[in-house]
Amino acid sequence: MSHSFQQRILTAAHKIFIEKGYRQADMRSIAKEAGIAVGTIYNYYPNKAVLYQAILVQQSDELDHRIFQITRDEEQTSIEKLQSITELLLAFAASHSSFWREIVEDPQRNAEMRDEGHKAQM
Repeated sequence: MSHSFQQRILTAAHKIFIEKGYRQADMRSIAKEAGIAVGTIYNYYPNKAVLYQAILVQQSDELDHRIFQITRDEEQTSIEKLQSITELLLAFAASHSSFWREIVEDPQRNAEMRDEGHKAQM
């Protein structure tokens, strides 16, 4: 899969999950947002849970990378690094609150997503 095509799907899915929430989001809406056929998404993501997990992994990786960059900055003191990381985490939480809220507030959905993701990986 080309990186740019994969990113189009992930970007569209992220937008739809934020707008509609996990339960209300559907692959048709994601495909329309990405400008592709719905069947194309299934070539790369067997179900909505796996797609959702891919977004969570991507966001986690991006956050880890940004934290790593801060810790490697030799121009900042330890206190400044801690302040930068704290600001980054607060900004991340504020800008992604609706997306992550479902995970925290609905443990049944989290278990359902894990089951769907496990089935798809098998």
